[in-house]
Amino acid sequence: MQSNGFDHPNLAALLGRLDGVKPSGKGWVARCPSHEDSTPSLTIALGDKGGIVLQCKAGTCKTADVLAAVGMTFADVGPTRQTCNGKPSNGKPRIVATYDYRDERGELLYQVVRSEPKTFRLRRPDASKPGCWLYSLGDVRRVLYRLPELLAADPAEVVYIVEGEKDADRLRSWGLVATCNAGGAGKWRTDYCDALQSRSVVLLPDNDEPGRKHADAVARMLDGVAASVRIVELPELPKKGDVSDWLDAGGTIEQLAEFVEAAPEWTPAAMFERSASVVRLSDVTPEVIRWLWPGRIPLGKLTLIVGDPGTGKSTMTVDLAARVSAGKPWPDSPNDDNAAGDVLLLGTEDGLADTIRPRLDAAGGNPTRVSALNEVYSLDVHLPKLELAIRQCDNPRLLVIDPISAFLGNIDSHKNADVRRVLEPLAQLADRYRVAIVLVHHMNKSAGISALYRASGSLAFTAAVRMQWLVGADPNDAGRRLVLPVKSNVVKVSTGLAYRIQSDDARAVGWLEWEAKPVEISADEVLGVTSHEETERRDALDDATAWLSELLDDGPVFVDELQKLAKANGHSQSTLRRAKKRLGAEARKQGNGRGAKWFWTMPAADGQLRLFDKPSDEPTADD
Repeated sequence: MQSNGFDHPNLAALLGRLDGVKPSGKGWVARCPSHEDSTPSLTIALGDKGGIVLQCKAGTCKTADVLAAVGMTFADVGPTRQTCNGKPSNGKPRIVATYDYRDERGELLYQVVRSEPKTFRLRRPDASKPGCWLYSLGDVRRVLYRLPELLAADPAEVVYIVEGEKDADRLRSWGLVATCNAGGAGKWRTDYCDALQSRSVVLLPDNDEPGRKHADAVARMLDGVAASVRIVELPELPKKGDVSDWLDAGGTIEQLAEFVEAAPEWTPAAMFERSASVVRLSDVTPEVIRWLWPGRIPLGKLTLIVGDPGTGKSTMTVDLAARVSAGKPWPDSPNDDNAAGDVLLLGTEDGLADTIRPRLDAAGGNPTRVSALNEVYSLDVHLPKLELAIRQCDNPRLLVIDPISAFLGNIDSHKNADVRRVLEPLAQLADRYRVAIVLVHHMNKSAGISALYRASGSLAFTAAVRMQWLVGADPNDAGRRLVLPVKSNVVKVSTGLAYRIQSDDARAVGWLEWEAKPVEISADEVLGVTSHEETERRDALDDATAWLSELLDDGPVFVDELQKLAKANGHSQSTLRRAKKRLGAEARKQGNGRGAKWFWTMPAADGQLRLFDKPSDEPTADD
């Protein structure tokens, strides 16, 4: 006899249909389904010839009665002879387990087949050849494992989500409600969540990084769907170990219940707390930067494109989408190959049918590889939905968010902490899937200052991205557009590019015609920041503005304290006053008479000033 319990293709299914299953010697005991059995009297073991041996110790039930009670026959438990679509196999690989995926009515949709050497395949019944299988799912509906049992279970019961059918069957044999998705970690689908509406869910990840990422991804998709979600990492698991390993090592269901009770409910904030870790650099394998557009748009990072309305930013991003979707070369390397990939467009301020699709066609793009996300997205809430859209692409390479300001949700775009709270997880998403994320943004009205500070709103927009580009009109040629480097943390970029928007009578929309020759002019020169003295003066003002913005982000600051801090940080009082004016901060006073104290403050998101307790009326003069 065997002791591992999963060497017969139908043993796991049999154990899963019995109640009160417990290991016993070289097999198991369970409550006999053929009679009222308060004390487990049914023994289950694997025979020497490979079949499953059942015996009711009460002496009242025949094996046929026991099998009939669980919907099986002798053919299901007898020694197996491996076949492949009705033909004898050559013995490699050998099927050791099959797991049925059924719909709500119990109809078989498909199977997961486990073979030795350890491999997993999906197959569905061949309707034209009874008893045969097709090893592809086609358009067969995907469902959760043990879906009928899940739907029939008491809604108050906890549902355990594991990574494999073996683990789900093991927990079911202990009387728990358990399920999983086919394919293991990283294969969860949004439509699986419907069956878990208003349920209490516990995720039991395998002890490896894919398992932990899978648990976080499932938890994010269940947020707002399930009544509660908990992630329980079992103690003392071996590397890549699972709940079955934990039970084999002596873990009990009572202990599992205690861990579940002690685990906090999952929240988006908890996800980031769980993911906090220390990485020793000696364990990090050095990598080179990978590029979507070599030297200009990196993969796995955020890139910001800033410009005034009407400069062609959106037309340019459609040109990027066309080149990526069709594998067309980049303008500055026309002879180089460019790997084709999938593109996602979030937003865009133009119509899909009358503008975006015609622009894509005019640019020679492949529309089958370009998808528009037309739901309402708020990046501070719906980042999991965006991640799901990326995961559903065959080869995601580019995501365009145009404009980024439309998807910030309920945050203050002028507050550094709020903007970072949205962009940092977005940057992690880009890194996780090695996709280039291009953010399109408008410029502020502060003419004449460095291009580095022209992004509208908080300075965090510029700080969060690894590359930033300015798109602007050539001051000497109104029809020419310049794409000029503003910031790069990953490579030295000294030249820009230029393009013109072309159109003809046959096409109602324009397309870009790029110039082959690089552009040497700088972004600051185009914006009018030219003299050395002026640059130094504006750099000092820029530094003071950034410092003051960070300081006032946290609330009002009394002037006497602010002046001391400014002096300690090298900012003169005159520069500080100009920074205050640029930011739109205001001076107010708290109290009256000799006890009054002046402070500086920023407007809140609703335009009202953020104040201390009860300041007096607005002053008529500055401090």
